[in-house]
Amino acid sequence: MKTIYGLPFNFLGLEEEFSNFDKSKFVVVPVPYDSTTSYVPGCRNAPLEIIKASRQVELFDVETESEAHKKGICTIDEIEPVRGNSEAMVRRIYEVVKDILDKKKLPILLGGEHTITLGAALAFPKEVYFINIDAHADLREEYEGSKVSHACVMKRIFEHNKNLIEIGVRSISKEEFEFAKKNNIPIYYKHILDKRKLAIVMKEIVRKIKGKEVYLSIDFDSLDPSIAPGVGTPEPNGLKWNEMLFILKEISKNSKIVGFDVVEVLPLPGNHVTEFLAARLIYKLISMIK
Repeated sequence: MKTIYGLPFNFLGLEEEFSNFDKSKFVVVPVPYDSTTSYVPGCRNAPLEIIKASRQVELFDVETESEAHKKGICTIDEIEPVRGNSEAMVRRIYEVVKDILDKKKLPILLGGEHTITLGAALAFPKEVYFINIDAHADLREEYEGSKVSHACVMKRIFEHNKNLIEIGVRSISKEEFEFAKKNNIPIYYKHILDKRKLAIVMKEIVRKIKGKEVYLSIDFDSLDPSIAPGVGTPEPNGLKWNEMLFILKEISKNSKIVGFDVVEVLPLPGNHVTEFLAARLIYKLISMIK
């Protein structure tokens, strides 16, 4: 096992006892891919930086009074990017995730751009609910000449699986807005969360997913840039840390999370706040999962 400064170089820096693939419940999949990024590139570097930052995360979670790493968290080798061919990249991700699911383990994808979620989505049965926590709807038919893009990923997922819910959106095109209305896609816009109160809205969401299997996709631009500045397409008035945790707690408490990803983290020179928050959030969510 590769080490840096004597610690194993994997998510959380875990020793073999807690990072062995066969004994692990969770499998971390680094996906350093950002070929369709349309604003600030660089989220291909996020998986490595999130793993580095994770080795500073305390393994005892005081809120849950647990050491969730003891469930077993294996970090596999990164998926090699397919440059300039997003369809081939999606297929490659699908094959890896399908293999993880066949082995009865829970995949955690580290992006990379949001397109990677499509590869994971295709590996799950259609009855699974997909919840996208995001500043953007990502429901375009195509973007910059491509139908497989970070701006179209939820449109492609919706075509595969109609059980799509979006939370925290605060930037959307007219085309996407009209498509969502026509197809009755539940989008809980951030201004609606602010107006109706998050707790009330989450009760409505919980009614839809109660007892269901759920895949979570967390685009880090869903958080407010004042706390998570390292993203490729920042938008004002994002979720605060406690709001994000409340959403995740309600989902994990009322449904069965079968996989999740964290995408669109953009490591900034000299500022490691966002990738540390990503690592912390991943471990928080692991501690919540039954």
